[in-house]
Amino acid sequence: MLTVTMLFTVLGGIAVLLDLASIQIRQMGVTDFTSKAIELASHAMLLIDLTLFGLYILKTSFALVIDIFERRPH
Repeated sequence: MLTVTMLFTVLGGIAVLLDLASIQIRQMGVTDFTSKAIELASHAMLLIDLTLFGLYILKTSFALVIDIFERRPH
């Protein structure tokens, strides 16, 4: 579980770094299209990362609840 969480953290970090890079690239005088493309890619990557992380949390939460009720003494 920790490994998957670290994976999502790394992917989110990469998306944030891409967003910061797009700001730096814009200041360097690169075309507006290129900086917007990098910014869009970083936002899409972060959105996908957060969506998949949310689905992972839901899946593991439901599995935990099911496991708790299955082990409950009758």
